[in-house]
Formats: sequence, C-alpha cells, structure tokens
Amino acid sequence: MHSGAFLGFDSREAALDDKSDDLSSLQDEFNDVFDFFSYFVQVDEEVYLANRVEVRRTDPVTVVLWDAWIWDERRPHRFVSRAELVTRGSIRVERLAHADEVQEGQGQTSSMTRTESGRR
Repeated sequence: MHSGAFLGFDSREAALDDKSDDLSSLQDEFNDVFDFFSYFVQVDEEVYLANRVEVRRTDPVTVVLWDAWIWDERRPHRFVSRAELVTRGSIRVERLAHADEVQEGQGQTSSMTRTESGRR
C-alpha cells in the first residue's frame, strides 16, 4: 500500500509528462507550419509566425500581425487572421530566408531556419 505523499508524487510526475508531451506536440506543429509564413516575430518572449507584420511606434508599441500562428499551448486554435499586440517590452521581427526565395530576394534576408527559431 502506498502513502498519500507517494501517490501525490506520481500525479505530479504524470502532469509533468503531459506538459512535456504538449510542448513536443507544439514544437512539431511549429515545424509543420513554419514554411507557410514569411516572418518570425517575438514580442515579450512570446513567439508568432506571420505573413504580414506592421510595427506601430506608439507608446506603448503596437505590433499588428496578419495571417498568423501563435505559440501558445493553451489555445485550441493557434491560427488567426489578425492579431494586435501591445507592449513596452522587446520586439524582434525577422523575415525568413525561405520567404525571400519565394519573392525572389525582395526585402531583408534572414538566415533563420526552422530549428533556430523553435523555442521552449
């Protein structure tokens, strides 16, 4: 017979395994959709993929994404047609190299690959 503390440990371990599986599944989804997007966007340590990005230099800064994918394991649907993010924190926008290949070199080229941009 097991003590209650031991059973609690098993439950926490199972929860951690589930969380690890969720993140692995999210990473797989990220890799599957990566090539469909032109921009990698990071706002306050959150990750997005988008096909159009506008950074409005207001106070606070507003980042508008169109045709986007959101890295968030809590969301049942990660694809959105438009998202507006407001921040006073850090913003990183990179045009993906494969997007430049499709548009024959228009815009700024980035050497970011699917593996380099995956996170967590």
